[in-house]
Amino acid sequence: MPHMLGMFFGVRQRSSMRSRPCRVFAHARSRFALAIMLPAALMTGPRPDAVADAAPEPIVFSTEFDSGGGVSVASRTETHFDLTLEDAQGYRPKGYLHFKLSGVKGRTVSFAFTNLNDSRMPSGFRLLYSETPLESLDYRRMDETVGDGFAQRFDADTVFIANYYPYPYAHTVRQVLRHREHPFATVRAIGESHEGRAMYALVLSDPAVDESQKRDVVFLTRQHPGETVGSYHMDGMIDYVLDVFEAADRAFDGDFRFHFLPHANPDGIYNGYHRFCAQGFDLNRRWASDSPVEIQNLKQYLLAHAPAAWRGIDLHATTNRGYDALIYYDDGIEAHQRVAENVYEHIRSLRGLRARPSSGSRFSRSFFHEALGGFMITTEKWLYAQTFDPDSLRAQGRHFLRDLIAPNG
Repeated sequence: MPHMLGMFFGVRQRSSMRSRPCRVFAHARSRFALAIMLPAALMTGPRPDAVADAAPEPIVFSTEFDSGGGVSVASRTETHFDLTLEDAQGYRPKGYLHFKLSGVKGRTVSFAFTNLNDSRMPSGFRLLYSETPLESLDYRRMDETVGDGFAQRFDADTVFIANYYPYPYAHTVRQVLRHREHPFATVRAIGESHEGRAMYALVLSDPAVDESQKRDVVFLTRQHPGETVGSYHMDGMIDYVLDVFEAADRAFDGDFRFHFLPHANPDGIYNGYHRFCAQGFDLNRRWASDSPVEIQNLKQYLLAHAPAAWRGIDLHATTNRGYDALIYYDDGIEAHQRVAENVYEHIRSLRGLRARPSSGSRFSRSFFHEALGGFMITTEKWLYAQTFDPDSLRAQGRHFLRDLIAPNG
């Protein structure tokens, strides 16, 4: 475990395809040149505007941080930048983006996308920005929509800009480790990713209840790393389970063991990919195989610790407005119809529940039914909706789990 805990901020060399911090506008005049000119200015008389002539510090762009990626930049002027959506793994349509600008304090910076049509981002969408350190996850909407171009004034020197509420890999690890001393919690290391990042499971259950009497409920998210809302939903679910366990006047209607798997794709999260893992696979199409290693780790954990799982939720999101839905494995729906009906009011679609059957053995929900005998629901939430924030996503997670497994009292 000590070896694993030391790895959760990313331990291997980042891919050469990742953009490096770059100065996107050069000085028209260097400080050294200005220093040489000052004595001549003093000889010919004072120049009140000498300080004003100094060029401002250049703005520096970077995606070289945990969860940065999905975009490159070119400058037209010192404060106007063209943004190009990219996907290092070649996935289309383009999706997730997250980048950092330094040197912007007190400046209005304008932007324009060069390839907005390569994505499903609506022209009326407003990006998110944060003027606080990445660890705070304090993002808010920009003032203007992306449209044909947009601008924002910044009060901090360094800002982070994204299209979806970010949730970096380090936060998914903290999501687990912050509970490791809790009397109802067990933290398990379940393996490493392809690039050597630790993978964990958080297990919540009442230690006073006989283990053999518990039913296993599994929550999985971030198979597709850019679908960040699943992490916020999981936050709410974890808090809800602990609230019920800790409350003197409430108990679950049954004895459960809850398994939370918060980072199915650690490398994709860290590297800022939208859909794939570091090896270029869509993990939610690989459950019929034992590779890549992330799938192997997840399957081995479930077979060892939840071999007769009762329920499962795979938390996803979508860029396709018409696709937000609850998806179930049709071979298992007859025995579990009540589950689909019970979550009607709180499915993560802003427009209500739309249940869709799905078959085939390549999905997590298929493995869950065929190998474990349980019933897994996949949820999808439209990523470009602008009516939610992290607090409302956490509340949705709480409500969803409450309706799935209602406590007494």
